Amino acid sequence: MLDESLEVDLDELARRDQENLALRKMLFRGIECHKSCYLFSKQSYFRQFCYKTVHHGKFETFIMILIVLSSFKLVFDTYTDSLAKDNPILMYSSRMDMAFQICFTIEMLLKIISFGFMMDDNSYLQESWS
Repeated sequence: MLDESLEVDLDELARRDQENLALRKMLFRGIECHKSCYLFSKQSYFRQFCYKTVHHGKFETFIMILIVLSSFKLVFDTYTDSLAKDNPILMYSSRMDMAFQICFTIEMLLKIISFGFMMDDNSYLQESWS
């Protein structure tokens, strides 16, 4: 009885391995870079995490919202030239700039790790949207 349950579990594990292999083959479709930054292979769990994050629909929506907010912030900054340097509005504006900078840097790093930096097709610098 114990041997049967062990055999079923081994079959289940083999099936899951096949599913994971098929899923990995589906990842990175169209990405030619085999080792991103000469560090992260396509089998790297960290690179797969970055790729899944970048391709998530909510990630793109979040980045688009950040772009719009950053654009509004730039418009707002054109009207703050006449304010004194110690004005709290300028302090909050500076903090918002830092937050946007951090978010866009994280986006860039995730995409570079996911797609590669520049040498292959569909890499970060080859893609026109990035």
